[in-house]
Amino acid sequence: MNVKSIKNVIYSLNSKEHGLQHWLLQKVSAILLIPSSLLFIYFFSAVFGKGHKAVIVYFQNDFVALATGLFLVVSLLHLKQGLQVVIEDYVHNIKMNKSLLRIISLLVWILSVLSIMALGKIAFGG
Repeated sequence: MNVKSIKNVIYSLNSKEHGLQHWLLQKVSAILLIPSSLLFIYFFSAVFGKGHKAVIVYFQNDFVALATGLFLVVSLLHLKQGLQVVIEDYVHNIKMNKSLLRIISLLVWILSVLSIMALGKIAFGG
């Protein structure tokens, strides 16, 4: 292996086209979803069927709000990555592919901001 081929390997690892970073991020988000999903289910089961005020008071707890926010952000990130893989694999029209990826990124960003704002309003203001 010569110096030029080593440089090519190093530069290819930093390329946007390289899938290693995407794959690792998807695996890390999947692993983070396991405990955060269990916590989220536990939190909702604790207040399921109770009144609105009880739910608001429960989600004003700092730990509950933080864990719920983590769940929301990681879930939406994982959703974006999964949809990106599906689009890249099955949409072969380059224009359509790029348009769909932009739309998904925008929608996930909007959903993340809105869900964190709503959770923040509950946690800090009721």
